[in-house]
Amino acid sequence: MSSASLILTDRGLALSEPRAIGAQGRTKVLAASSLGGCLVFVSSAVVTVALAAIGRDMHLSPLDLQWVMNAELLPLAAPDLSRRRSR
Repeated sequence: MSSASLILTDRGLALSEPRAIGAQGRTKVLAASSLGGCLVFVSSAVVTVALAAIGRDMHLSPLDLQWVMNAELLPLAAPDLSRRRSR
């Protein structure tokens, strides 16, 4: 996959030259990826802790609680699943 991007010129759209990512850019990417992974972990932990209260308040069976957990985690996993499929 190319790292070139589209730019708007007075003649229309054109491809820009790919730019190399320096050490500082790689550090930012690593930090953002690490933070995203931590947020997914914290989010799933919060839902796991709250499952008992959710089930009690909404009168849900254990099977329904599994659907709650899946519904919360699927949007978080979707970008990873689509990225692996495109490789």
